[in-house]
Amino acid sequence: MDPFSHVVCGTAIVTLAPGQHRRPGVAMAAMLGAVAPDIDALLMPAGWDIYLRAHEIGTHSVLGCIATACAAAALVRASIRGSRYWTLLAGTSIGALSHLALDLLCGGRLRVGWPLLDARISVPLVAMADPWLVAIFSSGALALWIARRQPRSASLCTIATAAAFLAVKGIGLERALATWSGGPGIDHVADRVVEARWSSLSQWYVFDRTPGALRQWLLDSRGATPRLVLTWPITVEPPLVRRSRSLTTVRNFLRVHGLGFAVEREEGSDTRVLWSDLRYCRPGIFPADTPGRAEIACDLWFGGRFSAGGTPLIEIVQVGGWLQTRPVGQ
Repeated sequence: MDPFSHVVCGTAIVTLAPGQHRRPGVAMAAMLGAVAPDIDALLMPAGWDIYLRAHEIGTHSVLGCIATACAAAALVRASIRGSRYWTLLAGTSIGALSHLALDLLCGGRLRVGWPLLDARISVPLVAMADPWLVAIFSSGALALWIARRQPRSASLCTIATAAAFLAVKGIGLERALATWSGGPGIDHVADRVVEARWSSLSQWYVFDRTPGALRQWLLDSRGATPRLVLTWPITVEPPLVRRSRSLTTVRNFLRVHGLGFAVEREEGSDTRVLWSDLRYCRPGIFPADTPGRAEIACDLWFGGRFSAGGTPLIEIVQVGGWLQTRPVGQ
């Protein structure tokens, strides 16, 4: 979820405790705790693949949340006279855990029990930065500012409105998945990811893997037949694709993504082998030099460049128009 919504949600929950908002530093503690888990964004310059691998564990597990909450409480305690560490820790912990809950409700696939449990959890009721939920928290922020001397009623109204909205979305998700459960090839699905369509009140995407293809479906809770949006064939891996699995960019990618596929692209005398996940992709164009072969466009690519002899030359991560490179093996 967006940082603003995290801050408002964490602050509103902490304010519900009687008299809590009057204690020195508690409001700041709730705000800082609510964004503290995203400190893992500092890994982005080192490599987007490294960041994505760390993001689903680390500070976005329950233990990681508590660790960031402890650090945030210490920072606030050092900044505000008269504050008490354990009171601040309660505020930062509530804020950090509310961050984790919001990310899960926005479709984040997180290993919340790491390192004790490795299972991924996701509750995809809304999309990341969903405008409807952002509007609810924006209204809540305004109400909290207007009623800043007596903010409990505004906090209660904000949390209750968000909870009601998410409950309605939960009913919609159940109905949408019911339309997909009897679809073609469902019995052969090996992996599945569900994501809410951004800004939609009634639609979700399902990404699945069958023995022969990766597929993207658009579902509607109003009962419409699921629509196949995108499909990409699963074929026997060429030698360079198999060799690319040894690259750290690809290993990090495959550790997090279950709907991955690879493409080979010529670059002069060299060849790029790039991996992506169907969730990041959309239908592309038909290359003029190879008529009849569909291309695919993806916002994230992970892989490397190989020489004509098959030697890996450099590792690559591409995020939109931003290209990250590093030596092989780092």
